[in-house]
Amino acid sequence: NAQYPSDHFPVFVRFRMKESYQMQRELARAWLECVAGREKVHPLTMAELRDAFEFLDRDGNHLIHRHDLEEVCLEMEGNFHADMQNCLLNCFPDHIITYDNFIKAYEASLSHERMRCIGELESAFEYIAGGKHAIPLETLDVVFHEITPISFSDEEVKEMIRRLDLPEGQHHVDLRRFCEVICKASFPQCDLRCSLHGFDADAPLEDDRRCPTKELHMHLNHLHAGMAYSLSLPAAHQ
Repeated sequence: NAQYPSDHFPVFVRFRMKESYQMQRELARAWLECVAGREKVHPLTMAELRDAFEFLDRDGNHLIHRHDLEEVCLEMEGNFHADMQNCLLNCFPDHIITYDNFIKAYEASLSHERMRCIGELESAFEYIAGGKHAIPLETLDVVFHEITPISFSDEEVKEMIRRLDLPEGQHHVDLRRFCEVICKASFPQCDLRCSLHGFDADAPLEDDRRCPTKELHMHLNHLHAGMAYSLSLPAAHQ
């Protein structure tokens, strides 16, 4: 009123959902950053990995070829230059990325050290635990689904707790160790025949381009080591 004028003013905000194309592009960038980059990343769900693959598969033939990767990287205008693209494709049989190997590469590259949210998860659990570094099992079971960024079934949660191999009679869980288990368990191998929309459920997804996980992991480690060495060189020698 005139005697007590308000020092507030109205603020109007309009929210707009990201377009599907833009969201898929960000998911594809996240996959590339995890597999061929150096930054810490947020985890992708299987559905998001499917969308990322579909974005990179420009011609829709269920394979990522050199021209697909080149087109996407040019559109992103990021650090994914031609040399990196070639080195990445060299990690895969015939320089082609199948959906199966696409998932394997992500799982092989992602670790709790690369997870951007592991510290956030641990802090959230510590807050619930009253600042302690351990949390009672019964409390963990109640708050787990509210804190974690990925949806897990009750059976998956029980399996992660079993992986801690707690001594009999121990009813508290070390938060750091449990968060590491979460990160490693975020991407269970599922039935790849039905995980990518549009694939023929009766057609085999793997062919002569199948790549054993251990071999793919080794190739990706060489890629990361080469990138780290390149970045360590003075600009004049690159």
